[in-house]
Amino acid sequence: MDLRTRYLGLDLPHPIMPGASALSDDPDTARKLEDAGAPALVMSSLFEEELSGMPLSGNTAAQGPLPSAYQQQDLRVEPDDYFDRIYALKHAVGIPVIASLNGTTPGGWLRYAMAMESAGADAIELNVYKVCTELGETSEEVERDLVSMVDTLRHKLAIPVAVKLSPFVTALPNLATHLGEAGCDALVLFNRFYQPHIDWPSLTPSRTLRFSDGGELNLRLRWTSILAERVSPDLCVSGGVTSGQDAARAVACGAHAVQVVTALYLHGPGYIEKLIEELVAALEAADLHSIEGLRGRLALGNAPQREAFVRANYYRLLRSNRDSAATGAS
Repeated sequence: MDLRTRYLGLDLPHPIMPGASALSDDPDTARKLEDAGAPALVMSSLFEEELSGMPLSGNTAAQGPLPSAYQQQDLRVEPDDYFDRIYALKHAVGIPVIASLNGTTPGGWLRYAMAMESAGADAIELNVYKVCTELGETSEEVERDLVSMVDTLRHKLAIPVAVKLSPFVTALPNLATHLGEAGCDALVLFNRFYQPHIDWPSLTPSRTLRFSDGGELNLRLRWTSILAERVSPDLCVSGGVTSGQDAARAVACGAHAVQVVTALYLHGPGYIEKLIEELVAALEAADLHSIEGLRGRLALGNAPQREAFVRANYYRLLRSNRDSAATGAS
């Protein structure tokens, strides 16, 4: 069975990789992921807020000393800071290491992305999370700023750049097209946002952290199918992948790679091996012999039931439910 794929310019033995989480940051755990078959790994995100205002002094080249300490008010980044972790991971594993940056300003994106590249990252995933609260801020302005950031980064970096998007975009195909024109190498669908919980009766918001589940996958499959073979960036599904069969579904919709996190937290780093076995079984059940033979079979332009991915599906499901309710009431 040929599971080989290409994502972010990287030749990978199969498409299932650990997504951004603390699991990928620890060299010992990273080695376990690699031993289980992980083809690459995505580190947890560096938030610009953690280092805002801190000068990136010192030599961050992979062969030299790395920045070890920064000071901002009460926050101190110790010698095991993000750039040191990139360096350590590159010396601990032989698979590609993808750094993750969650930035807020154009200058911040650029400074820290360049430092990640210097520390040895094979690629960078830009984790886009902007909460627009100003009444006068338009979607056009937000998207223009994002495309401009990507364009700037691609002119400064030699390594590939992926953008992890939010599903809350009015015209995603148009944004994806412009990001591709700006040089974006891959799109990760989608970011997961943690919403505040309102405690009752104290009426106070509290932070909540919830693992993903399989119910989140269909949204990602739908948009992967709509974008596949129509935009230039590679596509990666992140969120809701709990089995090798889920990975096969994503590839069928056009994904070049998938990311898993929750399954690894629940079952351990060795679970990658089981996911690969399930992916092989899924292809065999469909009488397929390679990932390339599966990819894009359910892309919007190829799907035998195209309406399942567009508005017609919404109408037919509601109409069917209404007719069933009417029959049951009669």
